Amino acid sequence: REFENEVAVSAYLMLDISTSMRGASDRPDKLEHAIELCMAMARSLSKGSDRFGLISFDERVYGHVAAAEGGRQSHRVGQHLLGLHQLVDEESSDFDDDEVVEHLVRYLMLQHRLDFRHMNPRRRSADHEEGIEDRINVVLLNRWLNQQLKQSPKELLASLQVGVVRPEQSFARRYCQLHGIELPYRSEARYGGKDNGLLAALECALTNARQPSLFLIVSDLNGLLDYARCARAMQLAKSKHHRVLILAPYTPSYFEEASTEQASKSVELQTQRVLHGLFSEVERREREKALRVLSKAGIPVLDMRRSDGVEALLQRISTGRA
Repeated sequence: REFENEVAVSAYLMLDISTSMRGASDRPDKLEHAIELCMAMARSLSKGSDRFGLISFDERVYGHVAAAEGGRQSHRVGQHLLGLHQLVDEESSDFDDDEVVEHLVRYLMLQHRLDFRHMNPRRRSADHEEGIEDRINVVLLNRWLNQQLKQSPKELLASLQVGVVRPEQSFARRYCQLHGIELPYRSEARYGGKDNGLLAALECALTNARQPSLFLIVSDLNGLLDYARCARAMQLAKSKHHRVLILAPYTPSYFEEASTEQASKSVELQTQRVLHGLFSEVERREREKALRVLSKAGIPVLDMRRSDGVEALLQRISTGRA
């Protein structure tokens, strides 16, 4: 609703999907909250003649839904956002291809009573280094997976790839994505990776925006190293008449509010709270450093907390006020 009164709004949503945006599995995380916000904003923009697009990034641009208008665009953006819950590509996962195969074979044994292990392990020379082909019949597994994927609804397979920049994946990874078999997201961020991802997202938006637009960056800013370089890229966007706004989830608020109900129930929880306090102080200092640089560059940053409702966040985005 907040955007319906404005005329010919154009927007690019840039969503940080990196490791720091993902929380523990037992409570809502920053990414889940950000996805909910982006979905609501897409629905709101689709009600008018507004063009909007979506770029998801971590250490690179993961997905790009080019700007368009209308309900169909909102649906495409929603499909891409839903797919972000289950990333299986090698760049995003902690598992390499062999580990994915082993993980999938264990799943198929437990859930479907299908065993793709070699009945009689191959005999090799003493100096042979054992590989996955020695333990698992990979040829038979891939043949079976290919057949299963061919029998799957084409619409469902296509929906999982909406906007994905590099959609090609192995049979095992595609099967995991299609059936919701979780692969652990990359646990460690590479040095300078988020800077590269954010800069690539801004470049993508600048290249594809046909008219002055709102560039909304939803990122916790954790892991950024060269704030000045990122600020210069945002200033470049402003010089081309785009409005740049950052909505930054504040990590401590997600932990504190999520754990209040469980507080002091165990030694483990108390230990977590002590560690949380230490890390919160580190994040607060880093965040203040980022805010100083961005403020000097004229880039507004709005805090986003777990208790913030979507409607209230949309209103703050519309006005650009905290």
